[in-house]
Amino acid sequence: MAKLTYKERSNLPDSAFALPGRRFPINDPSHARDAKARASEALKKGWITKEEYDTINRKADKVLEDNVGTESFGVDLPKKASLWSQCVTSR
Repeated sequence: MAKLTYKERSNLPDSAFALPGRRFPINDPSHARDAKARASEALKKGWITKEEYDTINRKADKVLEDNVGTESFGVDLPKKASLWSQCVTSR
């Protein structure tokens, strides 16, 4: 997960957070996955309600859905898929 500095976090719009109070940043897929993990932990410890947990998961899932294939261990999947399809079709 990319480090989010205080300045970067401060510059994010409220819509980049899953809950009011600028809690659980979901500004990119990495942070969305982390928000889901932290939400599960927070729910088990009683720090958030089931409704808040559901909201975090719904919003994080939307970020992840909107970014499918754009982030995977530094590999740009669409380009990789494109190269693979070129190899297969060139035969």
